Amino acid sequence: MKVLYRSNDSSQLFEINVKEHVIWKNEVIARAVRQKIIETQIITNLRVLQNNSYYFLHTLDDIVVMNRHRESQHRHHDTDCQRSANSHSLETRTMGDVVFIYRGRPVIVFKQIIDPYSFSTLAKNTRINLLSLLRIAEGNIAATKVQNRALKIPRRPKAYRMKRMGDESSVSTLLKCRECAVPLVNDSNFCNSCGSKVSFLCSNCNHKNPPGSGFCNNCGLPLT
Repeated sequence: MKVLYRSNDSSQLFEINVKEHVIWKNEVIARAVRQKIIETQIITNLRVLQNNSYYFLHTLDDIVVMNRHRESQHRHHDTDCQRSANSHSLETRTMGDVVFIYRGRPVIVFKQIIDPYSFSTLAKNTRINLLSLLRIAEGNIAATKVQNRALKIPRRPKAYRMKRMGDESSVSTLLKCRECAVPLVNDSNFCNSCGSKVSFLCSNCNHKNPPGSGFCNNCGLPLT
């Protein structure tokens, strides 16, 4: 079953798959109608269920016992010495309602539970175990994300990735043709797009100027 779990700082919502199994189950039978089940109460490792209503244990605020009282009832049994004669004895047991609190209000109430404190302890321990499981799963997911980010190979800048087909020369992203604005290959003498002459050699002093120069940085003559 998929369980949604929000981290402690409420910044992330995790979806975790956990196999569900029943820990405790009780069926309330109507006294007026024999063997008619009027309510089903279930505790699993993930949820508390009452008929068609359920809540995930890790979302609950608390589990409390209310209306606790002691109840006596007659217990019928046969004596060892006289099988034909019946004898009776009084049996006293603790009864109470177990209330499941969600966002400050009771949402599910299991009424008249025998030994309610033991039952509430069972439900609370199940809730604690689920929270521990979810926190471990959250830590594993976070560690996996960090590891995946560390394994990613950083991409090189675009200038290093641009290559001509069948040519080792890099395309310069800083130098463009003055006539058509198409990027030029380094050390080009002519534009591959429009055929315009690309001159970096000064006609006056034969000084080789860096790409993109408008004037000779040796004698100051305009480069055309």
